[in-house]
Amino acid sequence: MSATQIKDASNRVVTVQSGESCDVVVTFHDNAGTAIAKASLLTLTATLYEESTADVINTRNAQSVLDANDGTVASNGTLTLRLGPSDAVIVGTVDVGDTERHVLRLTWTWNDGVAVRTGVDEWVLLVEKMASPA
Repeated sequence: MSATQIKDASNRVVTVQSGESCDVVVTFHDNAGTAIAKASLLTLTATLYEESTADVINTRNAQSVLDANDGTVASNGTLTLRLGPSDAVIVGTVDVGDTERHVLRLTWTWNDGVAVRTGVDEWVLLVEKMASPA
């Protein structure tokens, strides 16, 4: 599975500085491309990890974000996940000004009226290492 780069409303790649917060907004779709309403969602979890090491960041490992743990889902199925400063920490070895790739894996289950289905998407968030003045 290839991860999708997180972009802003102007379609620019998002880079956050270490220790910065940001919102990730995602609408879930079924295999036919139809948005999945909140009422159909059974589970929604987030895992956040550093791409090269797979080290989990801020204990976000299969953490429920279905109206919990900084996640809010609108009735149309759109998730707003508020990532805080602890989600944008540098966990590897990168130079000041360079970025580290964090992967946000979202896994959801929903009932399509016939069966319970599962979807998985991954999103890349670039985190820039900031200088730490002495």
